[in-house]
Amino acid sequence: MKPIKSFLIVAIIAFGFNANAQNWQGGGGGGYQQLSPEDRAYNQTKQMKKLLTLSKEQFDKVEAINVKYAMMMDSTIKANGGFSPEMREKMKPMMEAKDKELKPILTEEQLKLYEENKKKMVQGGGGRPQNK
Repeated sequence: MKPIKSFLIVAIIAFGFNANAQNWQGGGGGGYQQLSPEDRAYNQTKQMKKLLTLSKEQFDKVEAINVKYAMMMDSTIKANGGFSPEMREKMKPMMEAKDKELKPILTEEQLKLYEENKKKMVQGGGGRPQNK
């Protein structure tokens, strides 16, 4: 009986992790993709708050920037008939502009952590930011 119970616990944990990862990456036919740009920006800002320990003032400024760029990216995706690998290149200048706007808001330590996690996400093909 014990092996079955252990298997069920592992299966439930694995399923929960997979479903959560799909929503974060936009997979799974729902979740993250169906959120409005404002909701995606808010969720992104919450993750940044957790990762970077943003103050309330920083949170508000970062959220405004995230909303601005989420709206821009959303319109670009819709104008091009959906997301495609080519879209990544079209969005690169937007991401660089966004990073420029974030830079004066974040401390040196926060900026370093933000950059490290951004690289991990690009190299890993997406997913949740990793806190050290």
